[in-house]
This record gives sequence, C-alpha cells and structure tokens, in this order.
Amino acid sequence: MLGYAVQIIAPLLVSGKDYVQFSAFWSCLFLGVMALSGVQNEVARSSSPAPAANRSVLGKYSLVMAAVAAVGGAVMGGVLSIVLHITGGLFPVAAAVGLVGYALLAVIAGVMYGARRWNGVAVAIIADPLLRALLFVCLGVAVFASVVAAVPLAVIVLATVVPFALAATLMWFWAGGRAVMSTVAIEGTWQQLLRRSFHTVLAACALGFMASGQPLVIAAIARDESPALVAGTILVVVLVRAPLVSPMVALQSYLTVTFRDDRARIGRRVAFLSAGLMAVTVIAAVVVTPAGPAVLRVLLPAYRLPNEYVLGASVLAAGAVGVQCIVGAAVLGVGGHRSYAAGWLTTALAVAALAFVPLPFVPRLVLILLGPVVLGLGVHLWSLRAALSAPDPGQDGMSAGDGVR
Repeated sequence: MLGYAVQIIAPLLVSGKDYVQFSAFWSCLFLGVMALSGVQNEVARSSSPAPAANRSVLGKYSLVMAAVAAVGGAVMGGVLSIVLHITGGLFPVAAAVGLVGYALLAVIAGVMYGARRWNGVAVAIIADPLLRALLFVCLGVAVFASVVAAVPLAVIVLATVVPFALAATLMWFWAGGRAVMSTVAIEGTWQQLLRRSFHTVLAACALGFMASGQPLVIAAIARDESPALVAGTILVVVLVRAPLVSPMVALQSYLTVTFRDDRARIGRRVAFLSAGLMAVTVIAAVVVTPAGPAVLRVLLPAYRLPNEYVLGASVLAAGAVGVQCIVGAAVLGVGGHRSYAAGWLTTALAVAALAFVPLPFVPRLVLILLGPVVLGLGVHLWSLRAALSAPDPGQDGMSAGDGVR
C-alpha cells in the first residue's frame, strides 16, 4: 500500500516530462528488485538456527551479490538512459545504488526468515517502503508549501533508491541483523549458495513477469482493438490480480521456511492453503463477473470491457497463480531449485508463446490467462510429488549434497 501511495504522490511532485522518465526508472528499478527477491528466498531457505554460525559464507556471498547488483543496475540504468535519450549518469548510478542496497537488505531479511526472527522480519518488510513514503511526503510538503515549484528529477530518483540502503543499515544496527548472523548456520559454501541463488533469481524474474507483466502482454495482443477496450481489460486484470497474487508473492520466503522445517506435513499444508485460496477465488469470480461491468460503467464510463466471462477467467487465473506460488514455495522448501525455476519459466515462456497464437483477442486473452499457469503449476506439482514420494530426496537436484538443489 505504501508503494501505491508513493506512485500516487509522484506525479504531483514533478513536471510531466520528468514524470515519464521517473515512471520508466521506477519500473526498471523494481524489475531488478523483483529479480533480487530470489536472493532473499534462497538465503531464507539456506539459513537455520544453530549454535555454530559460519558468517564468512554470508560475508563472501553478500559481497558477490552486491557486485552483481551494482553491475546489473548500472547496465539497466544505462540502457534506460539510451532509450529515453537522457545524458549523464543519473540513472546508471541511481539504479546501481538502489539494487546494491536491496541486495544487502534481501540477505539480512533472508537470514531473519531462516532464523525465524519474526520481529526482524516485520521491520524488514516495513522499513524500506515506510522510509520511501516519508521522503516523498516531505517532498510533497515542500511543493505544497511553495518551497519549490517542482522536485528535480535527480532528487525524486534518489528518494526512491536511498531507502534500500537506509533500511539495510537499520536492519543491521538496530533490528538485530548483525547479532542474528552469529546464530544461524548456512547450508553449504558461498559458491554453492550462489549456484542455488541462480535458480531462485531466475524463478523470481519469471514470477515478477507473471505478477506485473500482464499489462504489457495485453497491450501487445490488442494492438488492433479500441483503446477503451484495451484500457478496461488491463485495468480489470491488474485490479483482480493484485489481491490474490501480491500476498502470495510477499509470503514466498515465509512459506519456503515453513515447508522446509516441516517436510512431513507439506502435502497437507499445500492442499489446505491451495483449497482455501481457490475457495476465495471462486467466490470472488462469482461476485466480480456480474458486478464488474456495472461498477466500471459507473466509475469509469470511458473504459470498456470484453465479454463478461473474461472477468471470471481473470479472477480464476489470478487464483491459480497464487496457488502456484504456494506449490512453488513447497518445491523450493524441499530443495528443488531446478524444478522451482523450471515451473515459473514454463509459465512465463508459455505466456510469450501463446501471445502469437492466431486467435481473436478475447479467446487469446483467456488462453493466455489460464493456459500457462496450468502448465507451470503442473511442473511444480509433479516435482513436489516426486520429491515427497522419494525415500531418499536425492533426485532431480533435490538433495542437500548436489551443491545446486
């Protein structure tokens, strides 16, 4: 919610031209953040409470991930500057600073999850968005009080990226981050941790595309449709996806640690959580399908929807993505890194492939919403079943000793 508030405040602070550039930078930055969330998931899975800690593993791993984040951020920012015809090093430097700060925050938060330090986890969740929101509110007060006519682009960009480093510093010195490092053991060497993180980062990229990339796909397949129809479809997909998918994405580290620590009850927990989420999904679909068009006509009469059943399909697809988040976390919890990445990549690649199917807009949209997640969920379910039924979980990269998991 704080992130949404920041995005609402941002256009009030800068000029129209600067807002276009800022919004592009925001999207680019948080694509990198979503990818690095795979670091948090893997560190959470690999960390466990133990009297004998191996802090050097996390130290070396953090240095490497910070370097990777710096290079990746600089490249992303540089490419964005070229695309937007912006001179200077603002975007490369800011993106590098932001992603380095988030990478370090992800490591500390992951250790908190793995050690089950829930107070620290709560601080990690709220610190970054709260600090950013406070900075934006201060900038808004300055504009409202006519201290400045508009906020310079450089200032609002820095207000976006600096909270990552501030939150990491807060976690380290105040929320017990430094202390908790002495109370956890990390599975394997730092090189093995890096190799496993490759799979979780890859999966996080695909999951980020499924969580946030649907508007891009809809816009691509609806180029010949009316703008009102495209806008209405994107709005509906975004609004019905967020309540069902976003909480499951946010719970990935928690679910992974929970499944890891109680392997015997994974099957029952996955079934219970999935059934509960799908029950909510079906109820939402029954309510939204008939009510959605009427509400949209009242609130946004310039927007238009396709057939009503697209609303129901959108809700069901969002619920299915949420279920895949649950099952995927269980696969990662038992150490199925390759299978975890494969399931999400299957879903994301299927979306891209089905976008080229020669069907009219509405059938193609329904196919893209439902088909890929069924395929990806199937991969995760098959992998989880194989892992839980094996007497020795050493197949398909799911053993503790293969160095990749």
